[in-house]
Amino acid sequence: MKILKNISKIIFPNFKCLNCGKESFDTFCPACKRLLPINNKIKIKNNNLIFSPFFYDGIIKKLILDFKYNNKKYLFSPLAKIMADYFKLQKIDINFITFIPMHDKKLKQRGYNQAEILASEIGLNLNIPVLDCLKKDIPTPSQTELSYLERRENIKNSILPKSVNIQNSNILLIDDVYTTGATTEEASKVLYKMGASKVVVLTLACTKSDEALN
Repeated sequence: MKILKNISKIIFPNFKCLNCGKESFDTFCPACKRLLPINNKIKIKNNNLIFSPFFYDGIIKKLILDFKYNNKKYLFSPLAKIMADYFKLQKIDINFITFIPMHDKKLKQRGYNQAEILASEIGLNLNIPVLDCLKKDIPTPSQTELSYLERRENIKNSILPKSVNIQNSNILLIDDVYTTGATTEEASKVLYKMGASKVVVLTLACTKSDEALN
């Protein structure tokens, strides 16, 4: 009986729900899945497509905050898989994946760049090479409480190119949350100056507000 039980676990492995911790055959148990803040819209800004499977709310907001600030780095793997599986459905040809950079000072404080480790795992899931294209040489204050115009001014000219060749390439730019779009807009601008043909943005979540489109 024990052998049969072990075999069944191999064939039908039990996972724990990412939110409540109950045994589940999926990333989220059925009860928690019903609570997910699903986003069915695709944002378009400055000719960039912005894909986010969720709104920045509820369960997803909690997971992102735990991932970034509460030392739960292990969440990168399941969160990245969600993002990769979602992006596969979009059927967009991508040559390289890159990510929003983090200044060295902030990187030392947090210990990791959440966008970078998400990008690395997404690259493995999609079988697309990840390039470290951008750097942030200017430490900027937190964007959390700033308006779109303040964010845009705050981030202006703080993202610089690295010496990599992305000429005529379609680039997938990764970050964790899309809020006003000021950061991804600045990064995209740099990538286009580097010779990218197309920049597509993928984040786990986006804000519900349409402020980013105004």
